[in-house]
Amino acid sequence: MKHATPRRRLYPAAIVAGVVAAVLAPLAVNAAATTISRTDAQAAADVLTAYLAQPEPTVTVTETATVTATPTASPSGPSPSSTPTVTPTPTPTPTVTGTIGGLRYAPPTLTNPVTIQIAASGGSYSASSTTDCIFVAPQVVTGPITLTGCDDRVFIGGIFQQSDTTPTGSYDSTRRGIRLYDTGSSATGTDFLEGLWFRSGKYSDAIQIAHRSTSRTVVLQNIRIDAYTWGTQAGVHADTLQCWGGPSVLHVYNLTALRATYQGVYCDQNDGRAAPSLREPWTFDNVNIVGVADTGGARYMFADRRPGQTRATASNMWISGSPYNNADSFGNAPEGVRVGTVSDMVPAALWAGGAYTSPGYTP
Repeated sequence: MKHATPRRRLYPAAIVAGVVAAVLAPLAVNAAATTISRTDAQAAADVLTAYLAQPEPTVTVTETATVTATPTASPSGPSPSSTPTVTPTPTPTPTVTGTIGGLRYAPPTLTNPVTIQIAASGGSYSASSTTDCIFVAPQVVTGPITLTGCDDRVFIGGIFQQSDTTPTGSYDSTRRGIRLYDTGSSATGTDFLEGLWFRSGKYSDAIQIAHRSTSRTVVLQNIRIDAYTWGTQAGVHADTLQCWGGPSVLHVYNLTALRATYQGVYCDQNDGRAAPSLREPWTFDNVNIVGVADTGGARYMFADRRPGQTRATASNMWISGSPYNNADSFGNAPEGVRVGTVSDMVPAALWAGGAYTSPGYTP
């Protein structure tokens, strides 16, 4: 940009030199003669006076400034000089199986179900094979239960407490926990058991499945067995879960058994009768069974007499406390069964206050 700036009286050197030369020229001549006349001096003075009388010159100065322009931001994005905001992509949260993350299986959809109240002393309960049944237990059940008949059978929430009387004989039905029997039942119904806690006492079998000829489905979910399943090789062959014959489909999800004195899971699909046709492999997920030596040493924590029929699969299943575990040829444990002791799959806190709290089904 240009602007006029007032200056002190400054004259170009060529002009000044010319004026001085014009003034001194006659003086130099007269100086050589060593005589300066008044006329010459006056003439020099007149030249200087005339020069000084000229108007003061105006000097125009041009200043150049270098300016770096700031880029204008594009309407479609931020300014290049701004710091971009970065939103990190969150790491996916792993899905956790087990009671913390919810349950795998939902109860069957019932049609006009009837509710059957179970007595504290246990007993046998049945209904028409075309009727869906809901079983309700009191706070504590002290005797064995047998469920027969019905189409779909749903039993959610219950606490079992047997006495400490030792089971006797080769088979003590009075010391059973629950027996699922398909006599009088529909051929394709579902047995859905969830939230059952065998809190204390001694049982011959905690859960026994005796489906003889039908194609029923059984789901066992959130089952905790703190009580003893009490047996010996010479006496009662006690089991945490015993399958005689069927079912056609079996899903065990979240099961803890902490005091198996003889056997854990025992599967025998024939049991002297024709085995039901299995529609899909049996599954065992999130299971831990601990064998204890109270009666001389636990035997098989997973025994499958006919693995070609069950085609059983296991995931996160742990067994311990037996000299055989899954190494013995009679054990026939499926791949996925591991030897070791882990934390409970089904914490007792689910029954805090005496009532079962379901984590709910997570599809």
